[in-house]
Amino acid sequence: MLLIVLGSATALAPPADGFMIVMPAIPGNSAATDRWAASAGAQIIAAGPYAGSIVVHGSRAALLLPALSHGALLVTARFTGCGTKDLEGR
Repeated sequence: MLLIVLGSATALAPPADGFMIVMPAIPGNSAATDRWAASAGAQIIAAGPYAGSIVVHGSRAALLLPALSHGALLVTARFTGCGTKDLEGR
């Protein structure tokens, strides 16, 4: 069970620098998410695959604390399952 949890966490962990999905854990104003992500140095790429989420390119170190303080999670955007597109191959 522990291996499954650790494997899943590793697969979804955002990169140190690259494409990430900012997923609000608490419903809120998506314009506010855009503002704090941009002020943390992220380049906003597109709306994310989930309601209220956005795809950004940026630094995990710069985005992690603002994301947590705004009730959002950072996950990798480098997955190709479920009909999604690998953003690294754009």
